[in-house]
Amino acid sequence: MLPTLIPSYDENVQRIADIAKSGWTFAHRYNWSGPMHFESRYPQAWINKYQSNLYQVCDPVVFWICKPHMREFRSTRWSEMSQIIDVRGVMEGASRFGLKYGAAFTRRVDKLTVSFMTVARSDRELTDGEMDVLGATFHFWVDTLEQSRPILSEAEIEAIRYLRDGLAQGDIAASLEISESAVKKRITGAMNKLHAQTRPQAVALSIAHRLI
Repeated sequence: MLPTLIPSYDENVQRIADIAKSGWTFAHRYNWSGPMHFESRYPQAWINKYQSNLYQVCDPVVFWICKPHMREFRSTRWSEMSQIIDVRGVMEGASRFGLKYGAAFTRRVDKLTVSFMTVARSDRELTDGEMDVLGATFHFWVDTLEQSRPILSEAEIEAIRYLRDGLAQGDIAASLEISESAVKKRITGAMNKLHAQTRPQAVALSIAHRLI
């Protein structure tokens, strides 16, 4: 999905890979149900170990990313997270797979949703210049994905939510105490913004975009 949404995607990935030589992960609109868009270029052996050991629940980097904070954007090197206790040795384990030095970038969407990127290399800390390059790329990706997200009115979202719940157009009109033509107008407006061909597709796309 990301290659179709991010302009010059391959060039962007190469820019990240030139710095994050051991891999990287990007997540857009991450919350309790998972991310809307996600890609990881970390070694598959580490991904397998990370998932099988459920490291996500005790990963210091994840703690830092998800920690409530007043600032919209934050970035830091992994070595600057020493105040977070690594109870299961996640960072030491990562270093055995070449993920010894790294950094994290996060941007909060709301109280429960963040976008983030983490990067790693095996040989040295990231320079300030490299942090700036990665931060700019991260912002570009998040901005691009946010702009591609459909914006529906509250009335359109309400109508699609009723469709999701199985109500027919007449039932929706009765529930909202408006005419069926008004309901149809709201549904049609939502479908146009979502580029949906059918009402079920509009519901599915609204769910995928976390609009309902």
